[in-house]
Amino acid sequence: MLVPLRRVPWSPTFGLQRIDGPPCLHPRCVPFRPLLVLALVAPQSAQPRNVLRRFRQVSRAQVELRESVLELSAESAELVEQVIAGLNEACTSVKGTISGLQRQIRDPSEAELWISRGNALLQVTQQWYPGMTEVEAPDYSRLGDDGLPLSMTVELNPKKHFKENAKLCFKQASKITKAIEKCTPLLKAQEEELQRWKAELTKVEGSCLCWCSSRAVTYELCIENLLSLLLSHGRDAMRCAQNLQSFRNEFRISKKRLRGFSLLTPT
Repeated sequence: MLVPLRRVPWSPTFGLQRIDGPPCLHPRCVPFRPLLVLALVAPQSAQPRNVLRRFRQVSRAQVELRESVLELSAESAELVEQVIAGLNEACTSVKGTISGLQRQIRDPSEAELWISRGNALLQVTQQWYPGMTEVEAPDYSRLGDDGLPLSMTVELNPKKHFKENAKLCFKQASKITKAIEKCTPLLKAQEEELQRWKAELTKVEGSCLCWCSSRAVTYELCIENLLSLLLSHGRDAMRCAQNLQSFRNEFRISKKRLRGFSLLTPT
């Protein structure tokens, strides 16, 4: 006949001995078996069958809780990865639009230069002839020390007269000015949109970390409730804590996997 040994204070081990033999706490003792110990230590009035059935229910609940937490962690990690990838793609698209608008916006001084060239061509007194590629024209926007306009060299379309070349200069200046007026507001709007996408990306990463923290708190509460239920049907707190240690370790691993997604940044 087997009976439980007297428990050593704060010792996480149990031993079983024969009633007709001397006490023994040697490593050869039978290892701890929760169901067996509960059956042996439970009083007759506690209905051992009910205790065992309750313990099995708690054990199944522990396994189901562990699988649910790990499955939820994996699904949430995949969802966070998809959201972050979408936000990165949106940031890349907006950056491409910004680059295109910046290429269209030219320096306003270029428009002023084209206007100066057109005005200078209108002041040319030299005789035009077909095939001219350039001409020296007075630039009234720049005056010398004597108060006379400085000369500037203007390239010409050899098939067009001075006035027609002047019109081309004014047209080029107008195109630059219109592009600036049209694209500047669009560029500003796109830059604001890019900042919003980046803010959303930061928000998602922060939410992921907050989710990990909240899951951790919820998990610890579940563990404490499960531990209390186990202790209500057993007498060895150390053993109950050891039975739950592997569960805690697995959940810590799942939290680390989710925490790794916070390292992603916009491209």
